[in-house]
Amino acid sequence: MAASRYRNFLRLCEDWPLDKSKIGRDLGVVLREKVVLAFKHGEATNVNVQECDRMYESLHRINTNYYKTMYSRSGVITTGAVGIPVKDCSLIVSTEGLKVTQEEDTGFFRRLKKKLATKDESSSQ
Repeated sequence: MAASRYRNFLRLCEDWPLDKSKIGRDLGVVLREKVVLAFKHGEATNVNVQECDRMYESLHRINTNYYKTMYSRSGVITTGAVGIPVKDCSLIVSTEGLKVTQEEDTGFFRRLKKKLATKDESSSQ
């Protein structure tokens, strides 16, 4: 039984794209590491069948953009409540983009840092 589940996860890992712009934070890399840990003995690993199937189906839906196609937003080129184009969002969450935002201390990022610092101070008291 675990053999077919193991093969399903291996196929999922093969199909899952790697994002070179997110060094050390790529979901594809994390997925591969988790599969290695979960199936230490390969096809001979004992697994919780229901939990394994639930996880696989969830990851498969993410990988195939199930909900994106189910709730398509044709003609929309922005994402989220902020209305930033998808391309810009990808740049911001890339490793390089995060470095730039951490180095910058202006505008939105300064206000966000202040708000987070205030929250940390109030929660530690």
